[in-house]
Amino acid sequence: MFWQGIRRFAPGTGLLVPMDSRATASPTGTEDYVFYSSGGWSWSVPWISGLYALACQVKPDLTPEVFWAEALKTGRTIRIKHGTEELDFGTIADPVALIESLERAK
Repeated sequence: MFWQGIRRFAPGTGLLVPMDSRATASPTGTEDYVFYSSGGWSWSVPWISGLYALACQVKPDLTPEVFWAEALKTGRTIRIKHGTEELDFGTIADPVALIESLERAK
């Protein structure tokens, strides 16, 4: 199904952030971890909010529009293969590049 809708993952059309396939602290104990293979928006929205909060620490007057444009500009693209097909997959959020870019713009 993924390979049928590849245009939605084209670079510059959106910002990709961690959504699933995550290992986290487990609710079963302080020394335990758990792997969740599927997630959703409830994991993505807080991640983006946290990235925006970090960006605002560097540039307190940062607007959501400028944040989004800069996040897209500093995001990364990877090349993925499936059989004989290949595509550029992105734009993947790059927190380090985003913060460094905002610091340079000060």
